Amino acid sequence: MTDVLIQFASLPRFAPEITLLGLTHERTFKAKAIKLDQGGLEPDGLVRYSLSLPYGNAQLNLYYENDRGFEGKDVWQNKLEKYIQALEKGLLGQDRIAIAVCHSGGSIVEWTEEALVNHKEYAPLVNLTDVDPLTLTPLEFCTNAIWRKPLSTDLAPLLQTSPDRA
Repeated sequence: MTDVLIQFASLPRFAPEITLLGLTHERTFKAKAIKLDQGGLEPDGLVRYSLSLPYGNAQLNLYYENDRGFEGKDVWQNKLEKYIQALEKGLLGQDRIAIAVCHSGGSIVEWTEEALVNHKEYAPLVNLTDVDPLTLTPLEFCTNAIWRKPLSTDLAPLLQTSPDRA
């Protein structure tokens, strides 16, 4: 998880149009989860950015998950259900929201698609990649077409450089 956190935290050094506003580590969420009706959501981390053109004029709450293959299908789908509950209740912020999932292969893409089949409206917020974050610069990691959205086979950047993406 630290590799992913370092990439996301270092992004503003490579893109002056992106300002790091805050960073929340998994330990913070373990101590104080995002409260839901039943239990709480504990993301692996949150990075908050202020984006300027060409990435849009917006603030971005980028939640991330780093799957190292230790959690099974039920655990992963339960976590996605908690994300859906938090999104429905507006608990993840009012800014632009993305969920970045770094994984090492396996069945996580399939499990994610199964969990979102009845919540397709949230699929565009989820981005999955099996690319090792240390093989790219932070800018490449976020702007190369290495991210896949559930229920789609197309690869796209996590951060689009289109000015109309605000």
